[in-house]
Amino acid sequence: MSEGPTASEVAKARKFAPPVLTLGRRAVSPEAEALVAHYLQEIVLPSLPPGKKRPTTVPAIQRALEGVLGGLTEAGGQWLRRSMDRNSFRAEPGITVEQFSKVKDALVAAGFVQHAPGFIDRSGVVAEGVQTRLRLSQEGLELAATFGVSGPPESHFCDPSGPQPD
Repeated sequence: MSEGPTASEVAKARKFAPPVLTLGRRAVSPEAEALVAHYLQEIVLPSLPPGKKRPTTVPAIQRALEGVLGGLTEAGGQWLRRSMDRNSFRAEPGITVEQFSKVKDALVAAGFVQHAPGFIDRSGVVAEGVQTRLRLSQEGLELAATFGVSGPPESHFCDPSGPQPD
């Protein structure tokens, strides 16, 4: 007898799951660029071990950070879900699960992002949720407002493959 959730419980969890956090957004306003630079220099890079700050690593970490901040800013404090399966990162613009995890862990440790774990493993759906979930904390929302990242989120972060802001 299986101890995991039933098929109907899994279907219900997926049906009522929050929107997906995609990582394709890039900072397009000076305010968003300043916010990304602040997070990168003050939160993310100091959290990395010295050997993980190679010149080739920093731009990739910045892309992951922009994607995370762009998606979470657009959500305005609402929960988003993200699969932690390596294959789900193949569609993302040059971002790996490791880079995403480093950014997520640094933002969560600093209190700017709230995290609720959950994932699918080989045995099925883990009880905590179908996928990991993230949202900007109140501190994260306030920091974005301090940098002037408010109003329509597409005026600060946009997906280069989607429609461009005017």
